[in-house]
Amino acid sequence: MSKQSSTEKQSRCPVCRAANQPAARFCEQCGAVMNAGPGGQSAPAANPLRIVMPIVIVLALVGGMVMLQRQPQQGADAMNQALGGNPHSLPGADGNAGGDVNSMVEQYKARLDKDPLDTAALNELYTIYSSISEADKVTPYTQAAVTAWMKQPADSREAKLIADVAALSMQNGDLLGAAASFEAFSQAEPENFSVMATVGDLHLQLSRVEAPGSEIAGREAKKAETWYQRFLDNATPESHPELYWDVLVNQASAMMAQMPAEGADFSQVLAKLERATTENPDYWLGWHSYGMALKAAGRNDEAITALAAAKQHGSPREAWESEQQLAMLENREPDPGDFDPTDPHSGMDMSGGGFNTPHGMPNPHHQGDEVPENPHNIGTQG
Repeated sequence: MSKQSSTEKQSRCPVCRAANQPAARFCEQCGAVMNAGPGGQSAPAANPLRIVMPIVIVLALVGGMVMLQRQPQQGADAMNQALGGNPHSLPGADGNAGGDVNSMVEQYKARLDKDPLDTAALNELYTIYSSISEADKVTPYTQAAVTAWMKQPADSREAKLIADVAALSMQNGDLLGAAASFEAFSQAEPENFSVMATVGDLHLQLSRVEAPGSEIAGREAKKAETWYQRFLDNATPESHPELYWDVLVNQASAMMAQMPAEGADFSQVLAKLERATTENPDYWLGWHSYGMALKAAGRNDEAITALAAAKQHGSPREAWESEQQLAMLENREPDPGDFDPTDPHSGMDMSGGGFNTPHGMPNPHHQGDEVPENPHNIGTQG
C-alpha cells in the first residue's frame, strides 16, 4: 500500500475543499465550520471552490464574537499606490489616479448589474472596497447575487457559484452578505449541518453589532437561535464532538439576547448550559457561560461556583476571563494567574493560525472600535 501524503491525512473543508489539520474546527482558507466527525474524518465535500484570498476565520466563542485575521493580500501595495497612497478613501478628488480606480469600480458594477453572479467582478469590488475598510458597500451586489442564484431552477443551480459568493463575503468581513450567501449555500448542501452553525454564528454576530434590545438585534438573535436549532436537530455530540457544544452555548446566548431587561425567565437557558457542563465537564466555555447566565439571573452564589470551575478547565487566557468575572462577584481585585493581561500576545495560540487573535471582524454598521455592551451576552466581551 502506498504511503499517504500529508495532504491526504488532513481534513478537507466541506465548502472549499482546502486541506486543514485533522483537529481544525474552522477552515483556514474560507472560514467555514469544518464538518468533521470523530477522528477528523470529513463529510462528503462540496464542489471545489476557487479561493481568492487566504484568511483565518475564528468563531471565537468568548463573548460570541466572530473574529477574523487576514493574511497579506496579494497586490495590496499596488492597490495602495493606485489609491493615491490614501488607505481610507477612494481617490479622485485630489486628482491622484482616482479616475482610473473609480472607472474600474464602475466597470465592475456594470458587469454585476448585467450578471449578478459574475464572481470575478464581485471579487474585484471586494478587493477595492476592503482596502479602504468599506466592504459593506459591496453588500447589495452580494445580496443581488444570492437573489439571482435562488431564482434559478433548483435542479440547475451551480453550488460552486454560491459557495464563491459565500467565501468572498466571509473573507472580506461582510456579515450581511455572508449571512445571506451561507443561507443560500445551505440549500445547495442541505446535509452539510456545519453550514447551519456558520449561519447561526453570523446572525448572532449581526445581533451584537446592533443596539442591545433593539428590534433589529432581537430579530437577528432569533434567526441565530433558529439556525442553531436546525444544527442541533441534525447533529449529535458524537458526530460533532466540539462544535455541538459550541452551538448549544451560542444558542443560549442568542436566547438571552431576546430576553427583556426585567422579569426574564432563564430556565431554558440555564437548562442548556447545565447540560453542557454535565455532559462535557471539561468544557471551559460551558462553565464560563453557565456562570455568566447564573449571574444575570441573580443567582450569584451558584455563579461563583460555576466560574471557579471554569477557571479549572480553561487556558491561562480563558482562566483570566473567568477570574475577572469571579473577582467582580466577590468584590476583589482579579488575580491574573499565569496570564499577563498587559501583554497583548499573552495567552495567544500562535501556532493555531489565529485562535484568540486580538483582531476583530470589521463592524459593517458601526463607526469606530467601540461596540455597545449587550447586558444579555453570556461569556465576556474580550
